[in-house]
Amino acid sequence: MEKTLHASVEGSSRGWANEQMPASLVELLLQRCETSFDHLAIIDSLTGNKLKWGQLLSQSVTVAERIEAAGMTAGDRVLHIGPHSTAWPIVDFGCLLSGVVHVALHAEESQSEQDRHLQLFKPSGIVLSGGIRCRSLTQQDLPLLEVQVNWSTDRIDRGSLRNSIAERLQRCDPDAPAAVLISSGTTGRPKGFVHSQRSLVTNAAASAVEFLEEPDDVRLSWLPQSHALARVGDLYTTVVRGGALNVVRDRRRILEACEKAPPAAILGVPIFYDRLARAVQQGKITNLCEALGGRVRVCVSGGAPLRQLTARIFQQHDVPLVEGYGLAEAGPVVAVSNPRCMQAGAVGHSLRGIEVAISDRESDIGQVVIRTPCRALSVIDPARDGAEFPIDNTAWLETGDTGVIDGDGQLRITGRIDDILTLSNGTKFSPVDVEAVMLEEPAVAQVCVAGEGLPRPVAFIVPEPLMVRELLKRFRCRVWSRSQALSHPKVLQWFARTIGIHQRILPRPLRVAQFVLVDHPFDVAHGEATESFKIKRRVIVNNFSRYMKFFEGQADCTQGKLLPRVGVIKDMEKKNSDSASQSKSTTSWLNAALWQGRNSMGHGSGFSYAADRMVAELSSEVSGVIDNAIEAIDKLRDADELYDKIEAISTPDAPLVDPPMPPTGKLSKVAEQVLGQTGLWGLFVPHVYGGTGCSFRELVQAVARLASINPTVAGLLSVHSTIGAVSAVTTFGSEDQQQYWLPQLAEGHPLSVFAATEPDAGCDLHRISSRLERDGRRLLLTGTKMFITGATYGRLVKLLALFEEKPVIVLVQLPQSNTPHFTLQSYGLHPLKHAHNNALNFQQFSIDSSCVLSPGTGPDGQERDGMSIVWHGLNRGRVALAAQASGTIRLLLKQAVLYSGKRFTWGQPIQTRELVLGRLGRMAAAQLVCEALSGWSASLIDDECSGEYEAILAKIVASRCLRQAAVDALGIHGGRAFLIGHPLGDSFHDHFAAGVYEGESDLLGLALLKGITKHHPLASKRTLLAWIQWRISRSLQWFPPREDAALLDSELQSLATQARRNLVAASIETDRLLRTHGRKLAEQQLILTDLSDRIQGFISCLAVIHYADRLADIDSVSAAVCWCRSILSGYSGKSRDMDDYRRLAELGRSCLQTYAS
Repeated sequence: MEKTLHASVEGSSRGWANEQMPASLVELLLQRCETSFDHLAIIDSLTGNKLKWGQLLSQSVTVAERIEAAGMTAGDRVLHIGPHSTAWPIVDFGCLLSGVVHVALHAEESQSEQDRHLQLFKPSGIVLSGGIRCRSLTQQDLPLLEVQVNWSTDRIDRGSLRNSIAERLQRCDPDAPAAVLISSGTTGRPKGFVHSQRSLVTNAAASAVEFLEEPDDVRLSWLPQSHALARVGDLYTTVVRGGALNVVRDRRRILEACEKAPPAAILGVPIFYDRLARAVQQGKITNLCEALGGRVRVCVSGGAPLRQLTARIFQQHDVPLVEGYGLAEAGPVVAVSNPRCMQAGAVGHSLRGIEVAISDRESDIGQVVIRTPCRALSVIDPARDGAEFPIDNTAWLETGDTGVIDGDGQLRITGRIDDILTLSNGTKFSPVDVEAVMLEEPAVAQVCVAGEGLPRPVAFIVPEPLMVRELLKRFRCRVWSRSQALSHPKVLQWFARTIGIHQRILPRPLRVAQFVLVDHPFDVAHGEATESFKIKRRVIVNNFSRYMKFFEGQADCTQGKLLPRVGVIKDMEKKNSDSASQSKSTTSWLNAALWQGRNSMGHGSGFSYAADRMVAELSSEVSGVIDNAIEAIDKLRDADELYDKIEAISTPDAPLVDPPMPPTGKLSKVAEQVLGQTGLWGLFVPHVYGGTGCSFRELVQAVARLASINPTVAGLLSVHSTIGAVSAVTTFGSEDQQQYWLPQLAEGHPLSVFAATEPDAGCDLHRISSRLERDGRRLLLTGTKMFITGATYGRLVKLLALFEEKPVIVLVQLPQSNTPHFTLQSYGLHPLKHAHNNALNFQQFSIDSSCVLSPGTGPDGQERDGMSIVWHGLNRGRVALAAQASGTIRLLLKQAVLYSGKRFTWGQPIQTRELVLGRLGRMAAAQLVCEALSGWSASLIDDECSGEYEAILAKIVASRCLRQAAVDALGIHGGRAFLIGHPLGDSFHDHFAAGVYEGESDLLGLALLKGITKHHPLASKRTLLAWIQWRISRSLQWFPPREDAALLDSELQSLATQARRNLVAASIETDRLLRTHGRKLAEQQLILTDLSDRIQGFISCLAVIHYADRLADIDSVSAAVCWCRSILSGYSGKSRDMDDYRRLAELGRSCLQTYAS
């Protein structure tokens, strides 16, 4: 066996650590009579009725007497059927006091299942409780008792009651059969495990110790107590402590019951907590802790794995949600976590006295095995004709579950030994792992994955009903039945997209290819789930055999007519690769959107195509590098090695409880080296030269993700890979240059920067004066470069200079210190406090002539100069800048959310204010726009197009988004942001400087419009007839192009139509200006700036619309709507209405959930 987990849990002062463990539950009942007689025991909060322990025990004794009067004696089995009600504990205690064996059936079971249990357990009598009626059971020739609660307050003789229980305790045999716990039956027919009172009381006492409950605590009881977990975890632990049980019969009114009798502990199953989390997401619950009564100390989930999303939401609301593990044969609780040691995904340490180990035998390696004093005495197995077989409780119990014991000694369940499916190609997999991924989607209420003998896994999905209704509303679908709703193409396509995004983390062979939307829940009534909502895979597959046969008959899941409610999840990478070549049919998506509209070729304006690419997963290698880099950043920060230490000017701390940290210096050399070891600097370097060889789209996503953690590192990666030497050498370098430089650049030795700007040459790079002169086989560089981001000693500089009066690009390795021919000149600078930015002075600096990059010839066969290399890098750098803006806004948003929850004004956190929510909403919308535009531009560049205009547009819009986000963040942080060391204040200039980097935004806007006017469809043939035809075609283009018609969300589709029509109007206005002003149009800069801004706004709308629709989640759709409504109403002159502001505030409220953790 692997290392054994044997956790001895220290009990509280009221635990059993220093006292004799009760031998039986009857002994506990006697204690309750003696110490808790007048304390509350049972609460029916929905009716207001209550029972004290004295009343409860008195009625239980009466039931025991009725059982005995009916002729049943100790050891006889009594079959009990009753709904979850206040009468259930009375029956259970009555059975314990009389010594009969209590066999509790689930009231929701079918008639045939009840009949089978009747034959299996062969009872001597039947008890019905809670007003239930079972015709088939009443017709049996057996004693029949009906039990109801008596809420009367008649006086009870305490002494007589105590004597009656004490007398029964004398007759009680703690080791005799007392109860039959029925297994869930997820892998076959349920078995009955016969337990003694000693095993049950031992398990209950050990469970109670974990949560340090007090005698006046109330437990919420909503799970059927016929379920083993609820019987021990709720009922018997309450008996141990002497608290009260709030019994809720109507599950729809649980929150009402919590309000009337606030619980300290809640036991439930994952689907229960999922629904609470979903209500929080939908805004139906604003304060989860208050909704659960305001006193809850712990919520325990058992029976199945818990969704990570659910756990995060409970954590955000400070409601401890832990997991437990058990099985009927083991008593049932084996391990349970608690708020003091809770860890995500762990079910905790084992209970006191229970040993847990992981098998290392080849036949069942990884199986969880346990040894427990709470094990059943015997098993009644229907597979063996209902015979009863004794169990050796000293032997190891093979649970059938697989798991691991982590470094903290906590148990983690990973699956089932016998729940392994084999695909037709021989691939074995655990369906539970696939289901866990799919269940992270809130719209999936339940899921069952199948696939035995199929080429790919398939899934049977029970959708969340409220989500389906919301989708129908969003898509404006008219349906007349639930079946029609689940068969609607748009609903199926939405689920296909959403699930496809979630399962990107799975290996490709294990991703679900097809799914069925099921029109009923998996529940006990359909025989497809246990009473604790664990699915029965075999039953479900059998019930949907028609669909299984259909899947078996399909070699290609995309071919042929589909059955109703079947959806197909397309392979994202295959779709992208199949269509990549088509995108080259147009060299500019922006020109296609403005001039050609719906008649454009290939992918039209590329919005839908780029959105598909953006949601496709990163390669495992790229993801691994990014994850390792982020982990390295965290470790460096913890070790105080991320930044250089500086001699800060001594300033006293502000009189705050949490003043800002003292300022830090530049990113350290140690950090650069450590990050290089993760492979970060080689992301964009081809594989053959030691890099990762990622696509430009993957690089852009890496920059965005890193910027949300550390913008300085993201900026350095961006410069190094795009405007620096990596992209230039990869594209324009000779084979010798590539072999020499790229392996070094992949390691970050050296890192590279770009030097073009000079004291008298900024946007107008034709004014540069740096020159190269030939000196034999070498070149001498003279000149000054300024505002060079990342420039410091040892860097490799991609430098623009003049050689023989022509611009050239030369690679310059900076020395490690100043020399007579080189000086690194520093100066004061407001932005880039953590990044180097210096001037470079060269005086006859010697460079090998092999360091000059050759741009080669262009598509027209003409020799190109060094400016073509500059534009190549700037195109990529501008897109990366947009991606960095996306990640930085995400970081600002996270900081603003956290602060808004801590800052109180007038007795409330400022995050409850609509003004603050509106600012958060604006930031969220801006972040998504930057992400959409960077992906749109990167996708075009990946397809070997220039992407010049798309890159300019992305940079302009993103820099403005970042600037506005900084202003919004300042409005939330207030004056604190101006304190030295505050993260927002220290980086405020960076957020504004983005509008100047790589071209000032307004000037770029003019250049953008100038460039796209050159691509006017009639630029080369302006005949009157051709012009008339073009104007008529544009005027008639009021119908959406094909890529917009494919949008699912009707609101987004409507906004896309408005944006397209505005683009048509903009193209007509551009044409009018060209005809009116001719060559003098360039002088109308204010008019052109306004027109350029409008085109940028409409394009940004289309990019974010398609991206949000492809992401499919409601927050992304809301962000896109908020952005588009702002842009479109602004340019149309219409005021935004109340619904716009409400939507913005709701988006901000969603940010509180998303970023709070």
